[in-house]
Amino acid sequence: MGRYHDTPIEEALPVAIKDGDDRVDIPDGFKFTVTTRAHPVVSGIDWEHGDFYLLGYNRLTAKPDSRTLAAYDGDPIITVWNYGRGRSMAFASDCNLHWAGTFINWEWYARFWQQAVRWLANPEQHH
Repeated sequence: MGRYHDTPIEEALPVAIKDGDDRVDIPDGFKFTVTTRAHPVVSGIDWEHGDFYLLGYNRLTAKPDSRTLAAYDGDPIITVWNYGRGRSMAFASDCNLHWAGTFINWEWYARFWQQAVRWLANPEQHH
């Protein structure tokens, strides 16, 4: 719906975006798996015992040289990379009620986004 395929936004993101509808609705809810726990965006958060669920995501493809930090069913959910003199991150789900499920009420939700913004804003920080 965002129509970001083949745009400067897609160029800056660490993921390739499908030309067309890439939405995956999961009405029963799902929980992604953090695959790279040492990265500053996701470190120090109790992902293993997270009692949240999401209701959908956009099916994206991680670009070469990007780093997938979390995935669901083989699809990247949180992906990061260095771009130009900065960084970018793709979060494949949503923080809006349509897909947010209980993620926005999870006790670690704010810390996740704070860490993400700090990492994105500080290209000198490692990882």
